[in-house]
Amino acid sequence: MIDEMKAYDRGDGVCRYLDDYNKCKIYNNRPSLCNGKYVYEKFYPHMSVEEYHNLLDEYCKVIRSGEFERLHKNI
Repeated sequence: MIDEMKAYDRGDGVCRYLDDYNKCKIYNNRPSLCNGKYVYEKFYPHMSVEEYHNLLDEYCKVIRSGEFERLHKNI
């Protein structure tokens, strides 16, 4: 949903830098966009932290369900 993060999407809503154990392969050199606090403060300051976490939880549910791919193709 954030234009600056599209380069990290492997096409299904999941980061291309996650390994098979769901760990970040570039953690020590990750961009600011991978820092949850940075993303919250830059893009979602109008929300409470709890609302932001709930939004992330909903995004994760959509990605895990496979719906992201279907929705992403229509964007």
